[in-house]
Amino acid sequence: MPPFPPKNCILVGDPEKIPYRFQYQLDVQYAVGRIHFRTLEKYAQYARSVVMAEKGKVVLPRRATFFGVQNPDDRATELSATKLVADLAGSLAKDQENKGWNIETVAPNEAMRDTLARLMGGGEPPSLLFTASHGMGFPNGDPRQLSHQGALLSWDPDQPIPAGTPIPVPDPDMAPLVAARLAAETMIVPGLFDPERVALIRSLVPVAAANPSALDTVLARLLLVERPADPEILGRLADLAPVPKDGPEESLKGELTVVPP
Repeated sequence: MPPFPPKNCILVGDPEKIPYRFQYQLDVQYAVGRIHFRTLEKYAQYARSVVMAEKGKVVLPRRATFFGVQNPDDRATELSATKLVADLAGSLAKDQENKGWNIETVAPNEAMRDTLARLMGGGEPPSLLFTASHGMGFPNGDPRQLSHQGALLSWDPDQPIPAGTPIPVPDPDMAPLVAARLAAETMIVPGLFDPERVALIRSLVPVAAANPSALDTVLARLLLVERPADPEILGRLADLAPVPKDGPEESLKGELTVVPP
């Protein structure tokens, strides 16, 4: 009796008919894959492509590309870019030396969205593309799951994000922390006038409100930039500041004072 599943097994069907849990259980012992298309014609096209490749009618150059995102101040992508992508590419290049394979690594400062788009659908895609980055994740039932779940996260620092662009944040608890960080960046970025800095930090206050520590941080930076001289404004800020669980300390009441210009 042949082992189950047979060698080179691939699952065909959507996750409602063949659950991911079943696939992952098979993955413990067998390297199974999955294909799922919306129409029979796309299955047929995939099958024709496989047959053509197996018969040598479609031959891609022996080129393997390793693409690793390394975001600033991000320990996770720093480790994946240096300890996973770079080391794996180097090991493979040594193993495949003089065997006809060209092993290339995309430098971290070039691992941007446009580069990845060219590698995945450009004029000369590699035979093997290895990527390492963060991936998008959404709660069960989110309408963006089908189109965005698992999407590779990369960025382009030279292309500003248009105002009003929705930015999905997988972990809601992360948004207030990002707001606190952006408030600090707003204080030191060159070329901004103080009213612009004030407006930017004010826009971050509602985002930081869900986390008392982050809100305190954003409000403090707002005070440093705005330097208000109106006691009424200080009173409003005091009302916004989170109240400790044990209640406000009597000794700290009235400590907010007018900052001289």
